[in-house]
Parts: sequence; structure tokens; C-alpha cells
Amino acid sequence: SMKSLDEIAKVTEINNRKQETHDNVLVSMKFERDEHYDREEKVQKKMNRRTKRLQERSNLICRRLLFRDKALMGHASDFSSGQSVWLDSSMLRCFFSCDDSLDEYFRKARVASILNNNSYLCKHSNGLNPYVACRGKLVSFEMYKAVKEIIEAEYESFLRDESDGDETHVVNCTKKLKTPLQEFVITKDSNIQCKRCGLSCQSEMRGKLKFLEGIVSMYDALAEEQSDNEIVPDLRYAISRNFVTSFRKYVENKIKNLTGKGKGKNEGFPHEIDDLDLDDLRSKDVAKRPFEDGPIDILVNSKITCEHGHCPTMFNFRSVHEISRKTWNEVLSVFPNAIEHIICPPNEWAIGNCQQCYEEKQRSIEFPEKMEIWRSRVILEE
Repeated sequence: SMKSLDEIAKVTEINNRKQETHDNVLVSMKFERDEHYDREEKVQKKMNRRTKRLQERSNLICRRLLFRDKALMGHASDFSSGQSVWLDSSMLRCFFSCDDSLDEYFRKARVASILNNNSYLCKHSNGLNPYVACRGKLVSFEMYKAVKEIIEAEYESFLRDESDGDETHVVNCTKKLKTPLQEFVITKDSNIQCKRCGLSCQSEMRGKLKFLEGIVSMYDALAEEQSDNEIVPDLRYAISRNFVTSFRKYVENKIKNLTGKGKGKNEGFPHEIDDLDLDDLRSKDVAKRPFEDGPIDILVNSKITCEHGHCPTMFNFRSVHEISRKTWNEVLSVFPNAIEHIICPPNEWAIGNCQQCYEEKQRSIEFPEKMEIWRSRVILEE
């Protein structure tokens, strides 16, 4: 019948649509799988090319810099008679490790920028910035040329790999490398130092060293006070135990970093004194830099000082430690704005040495009683 034929046609159409949907899903899955395979293949090719470039660099370093009749590696004094070139040690470590690629350097700028030391010049552009001088190494001019040529060869390989063998692109990019060598070097005989910056750096380092010596002297004085329980008949000063604990930890961490015994990524690498950051202990502008912003209370006794400027916890020895006048002078040499609290005899009309805190406490104690009296008076009047 016609009805049966129509039903058969509808069923057939539904089945065809299902088959078409099924085929589309299979096509979509195949497309996604092929895309994933292509991405993985590209990543693997990229890794293989990178490994090959690193291996080529390693071979060139061994052949041109290490295994020769007269190796170019050595101390600067070995070639003091010739021209020496200063190079950044972080770049040299990356270069000689042969585990780290230079791809990021190549992508960001030309190879000249890798060896370009202009960013290390002082503000007068007369010589090397004295603060970064110790972070580099003097190498012979021959070694510098060899390093540059090896990097240029690796750069060409990088361009060829990135452009899938497009030699025109490689030629256009490498033309930019043909720049006079002298533009990129800091040499021992010409521009390695600026006298004005050198003198300024020496003065600053002397000041920092003197400040560090004061910190260590204060640390030792506080340690002696804690180990000596004998009461000396002299003026005694109150100092926050919280501050003493924080200060001791701070100094110990700084000394560990300075000697290379600190924890973390710099463990085993001693810091230079110019790398030592002591700004947390500087109190040049107390009004703009309250102590809560740093790890150390630059006012020393803020936590044991009340709003009236006195010390209500003076006789609470869990919060306060007594020190001598000599030790307090050591504290003042490092923290000239330290809040001073001289130990005084106990007073029954004061909390610690603050009479205002005592009066306020008494008023708060008496307030409920006065309120009750007032309440009773109001009730009687009603």
C-alpha cells in the first residue's frame, strides 16, 4: 500500500542520515588524529634539529677551543700581552654547557645582541659598569672570535631549520650579522672601566661594608646580652624580643647567602657584597616606609610601644629583653630612629612605664559600675 511505501521511505531516509552522521564522525576523528600526528611530528622534528645543533656546537667547541696545540681557554693573565674581551658569564655558561639552546636569543634579536655588551656599559658609556664587571670573564680576542663564529654558524642552522630550508631567508638574515666586530666588544685596553663610576662604586661599597660590619657587631652584642644574665649597675634598655628574633634570622640568612650556604637555587654560589640587599634595614624615610612593609621593624620597639609613646610591657619578660647602654648604642648605629625605652622602677600607678595606659584601663574598669549607678538613679527618678 502507499502508506507502507511511505513508511519504508522514511525509515530508509533516517538510516541514511544516521549513516551520514556516522561517516562524518569518523571523518572528524580521522582529521583530528591526523592533525595531532602532524603536530607531534613537527615537535619531534624540531627537537631533533635542536639536538643536532647542540651536537654541532659541542663538536665545534671541542675542535676549536679545547683540543688544540694551544688551547684558547685559560685565565686572563695567560694572554695579558694581547687584547682581552669581557663576556657575560651567564651567556658563556649557556654556550659552553651545550645543554641549553640559544633559540630564544635568536628569536628575540640578531646574534650581535647576544654578544653585544652595550647594556653593560656605565651611565657615561665610558666603560663597563663596575657592578656587573664581576659577573663576566676576560677571554682572549682569538677565543672571542671563535665563540662568535660558532654562534653565527648555529644561527644559520637555526634560520634554515625555522624556514624549512629557505636559503633566501637565511641569506637575508645573515647579512645583518656582517657588522664590525669592534662594535660589540668591551676590551681590557680600551673601554673596560670608567674612572668616575669606579670611584663611585668603591665609595658605595665601603659604605655598604661599614653598614654590614655594624649589623654583625650588633648581632654579636645581642647574642652576648642573651648569654649574660648578670645584672650590671648601669642604665638598662628595653628591646622587643620579637625584633631580636627577626633580626637574628635576617642576619643569619644574609650571611649564608654571602658565603654561599643559603638554600634555594643559589645554594653553593657565594654572593658578592654588591649583590647583598640590605635595604630592609635602611631607615632613610620612616614616614613613607612603615615597618610593617619589611621583615624588620626599623623602629625596633614598635610592637612594645603604646600609642602614648611608652612601653606598657616593660616588665613582661616574654615580650621584652633588657640590654645595656653599650648594646643599645650598637642598635642605634644601625637603626638611628629606634624607639628608646629606659628600664625604670615598677610603679603601681602605671602599666609598664605608661601612666596614661593605667588611667585608661582604670576608666574602663570603672565604667560598668558608673553605668549601673546612673541606671539606678534614672529608675528611682521615674
